[in-house]
Amino acid sequence: MDIDSALATYDFKSAWDRDSDVSRKLEALHAFQMLVLDEPTCLARAEMLRRMGKFASMGLNTQIPDRNGQADFSKEIELIVQMGTFAAIEQNLLSYERLTALSSDPDALIKTHNLLKGLIDQQINSDPAK
Repeated sequence: MDIDSALATYDFKSAWDRDSDVSRKLEALHAFQMLVLDEPTCLARAEMLRRMGKFASMGLNTQIPDRNGQADFSKEIELIVQMGTFAAIEQNLLSYERLTALSSDPDALIKTHNLLKGLIDQQINSDPAK
């Protein structure tokens, strides 16, 4: 199980900041896409976020927003799975702000990964050349 530690700890928030240049935002979109497709790294980030959330709830500064109440990312996840992250951003159906929040939510990351993995597995299993 190889974990890409740079990807697991990637700072999406600063990359998608309003003042970031286009190339930095594109780099972050690539990083996000790689993260949700790489199971060990996605799971490692989710675990890191969970642990940081526990520290935040204890009042310790972790630079991760405290997750009081679960955010609903079903719309964003559906867009990512159905049309892809890049297309959803390009068509202004997905905002960098929501993508930043999703990248900081362990449950949303794992759900996105699982749905994408299921879609890929389905395509592989239905490939007639197989």
